[in-house]
Amino acid sequence: HEVQQAKVLYDLGEGLVGTRSRYRAWKQHHELDCVSGMAWGPRAVDIQQASGRRELMAAVQKASPQLTILDTLARHIPGGDENSFETMSWIVEMLDQIKVQTGGCALGVHHTGKSLEAGARGHSSLKGAMDTEILCTKGPLLTVTKQKNHPDGHILGAFELMDVGSSQVLQAVERRTNRNDELAIKALAGLEE
Repeated sequence: HEVQQAKVLYDLGEGLVGTRSRYRAWKQHHELDCVSGMAWGPRAVDIQQASGRRELMAAVQKASPQLTILDTLARHIPGGDENSFETMSWIVEMLDQIKVQTGGCALGVHHTGKSLEAGARGHSSLKGAMDTEILCTKGPLLTVTKQKNHPDGHILGAFELMDVGSSQVLQAVERRTNRNDELAIKALAGLEE
């Protein structure tokens, strides 16, 4: 899908070695020498501490991104209790501060628990505070499991992993239409007649 190019700040908390090889593979797959507008955060700072929040917000201010990614949320709350409202409120507050400062989107990468049906790990206040939740499952398949003010459950896309160099990249698989897609296509087709 066509998108508007924007600056991204990726605050990487885990998998630095793997991320480097995935980044190189992505550039190779898309035949790019460099990716403009991409900034890397200093490290997974502890947002439970004032010093960590200041460090992250300084990186946000410097990068001036339209999309900020915290990967993973657990790495940004070391020693915190994911099942605690207080700990999860630090995450929600930090993501909200980033959105306010940048006017853009703040995305937190988070894991599900042992039971996929139970959803994301931790206190329910995290899901309650988010506007959008997208679940990535094996396949891999991206499904919207929460969308504020809109219905949930639609599939964003299916992907397959392709070997590129010493890593892999995701390649979109043709998406099947759902009932909403079909109704929209039918309505738009009627406008052309």
